[in-house]
Amino acid sequence: MPDLLTAKQVAERLQVHPETARRWLRDNGVHPVHVGRGSTCARYRLASIERAERDLEAAAAPKQRKDKVTPIRRARKSRAPTIEECKADLRSTP
Repeated sequence: MPDLLTAKQVAERLQVHPETARRWLRDNGVHPVHVGRGSTCARYRLASIERAERDLEAAAAPKQRKDKVTPIRRARKSRAPTIEECKADLRSTP
C-alpha cells in the first residue's frame, strides 16, 4: 500500500505537526481511508495529498494585481499675485 500515508507521514511531507496536517486536509475535503479496526488505522491517499498540496500552494501564492494603481499627484499651490500684477490688472480694467 505505497499510495496510502499515515497522518505522521503527511505531516513530515508538509513539514508541520500531525494535527495541523489533519486539520489542513479536513479543511480541503481530504478524508482518511480507515484500514482495519479503529481510527488509529486511518490512512490518506497519496493522490489526494498531492491535490491538497497544490491547492495549499495556490492559496499561499501572492495574488497579482490586475489593475495598475497610479500615484496621486498633488495640485500645485497657487501663488499670490505680485503688486505689479495687481497694478497691471487695475490699469487694464475700464
